[in-house]
Amino acid sequence: MISLPKTSSDPRKDEFYRSLLEHTVTDLLETVGEDDIEAVLLIGAPARGEVTVVDTPAGLYSLSDIDLVCVCSPSSDRATLRLKLLPWRVRLNDGLRHSSKGIDVSVMTRTDLEALPALIATYEMLRSPAVLWGDEGTLSSLPAIRVEDIPPAESLLLLHNRIIEELLLRRHAADGDLETALKVLYGTTKLALDAVAAFLYVERRVPPGYEERVELFRQGVLAEKSRLGARLAEYLPDLPAWARLKTTGDLDGLAAHFGVRANAPELVDLAWRQWRRYVGYADTFWRELLGRAARTDAADLGLAAAAALYGGLESLPRSVVRTWKLARPGAAPDGLFSTRRLLSGAAFASPRQRAYLTAVVTYLGFGEGADADVIDGLVDRHAPFRLGPDWPSLAPEERRELLLARLALFHETLLLGRTAGKR
Repeated sequence: MISLPKTSSDPRKDEFYRSLLEHTVTDLLETVGEDDIEAVLLIGAPARGEVTVVDTPAGLYSLSDIDLVCVCSPSSDRATLRLKLLPWRVRLNDGLRHSSKGIDVSVMTRTDLEALPALIATYEMLRSPAVLWGDEGTLSSLPAIRVEDIPPAESLLLLHNRIIEELLLRRHAADGDLETALKVLYGTTKLALDAVAAFLYVERRVPPGYEERVELFRQGVLAEKSRLGARLAEYLPDLPAWARLKTTGDLDGLAAHFGVRANAPELVDLAWRQWRRYVGYADTFWRELLGRAARTDAADLGLAAAAALYGGLESLPRSVVRTWKLARPGAAPDGLFSTRRLLSGAAFASPRQRAYLTAVVTYLGFGEGADADVIDGLVDRHAPFRLGPDWPSLAPEERRELLLARLALFHETLLLGRTAGKR
């Protein structure tokens, strides 16, 4: 028996998203079998009733992922179940591509659930998971995590992830179709709202819903942070409209806020204008959160000086141990990542931190005041992957395209943990 939560206050959108869930879970159980799965959980905003389903000329479309956790039964093997789910996910995503942004699925045991660490991603997951199928007692395995236990560097990590997602949308800038524009708008929505959430986590004040977070940030927190409020002044009126789009799919309201009509040509233009405009917004939050993580003030630092702060985000013992592991025979990664690139700046911090910085400065390169020469120098020095012998001779746009391809692979393999081919 599949139990479906209410996912939207709009009956049409609720029924649409619930039908996607039912199709997904039914197909999952038919493909994998019920014996290997103890429960299927829905996590994220849809489990809290905040689903982003929008009206399009082709019908309803879900910009919200279907984010599932499969809890292994005690008799099943997690690795085997994950292998079964990989082709299923690819097949179903292909079948749902015209009605939904897609499906993401992770595999955990009850022991994994009990040992979840104090991270923002974990806290967000634990706020309101819903059991779609199986043993509802699975939820009793979830730990209690306090906001106070989450380290400040986690906020920077959240912003990094959103900047990478936003940056990778740039690869589709030449596409003028409405579906791409909606994904770009949704990416900017997530950047706008999760930058606020990341800041609230540092402040240890995190209301449950997006609209409540925006209200606290605009009316409460910024009243105490006048400098930050001044830097963000042009964006603050937009935040309620972004929050309504995220929680209700109010595309008409967002279009009206920016003075356009919710039709294909105007939304495509709006999507890319806001993508470029929000580079400055991301820069403001990046500096604020980087400064909090590094325990300094990064608001007015030059780009190179701000980038240098990343060296302090990893402790010296951890850097030494990581370097030793990478230097051992047979431990070197191959393909895109290479030992030489990883070890050439080992003191700078981990390959992940270096890739995050590469993403941030590449994104800033699309802004108004970014220094292209400084950005190219930072990428050349710190990118944790091969740039190729032709890198110095490439034109600026060619460099950006190469970086986007490298970062896309990094995002798939290191951030999302998916298997990707060598490039």
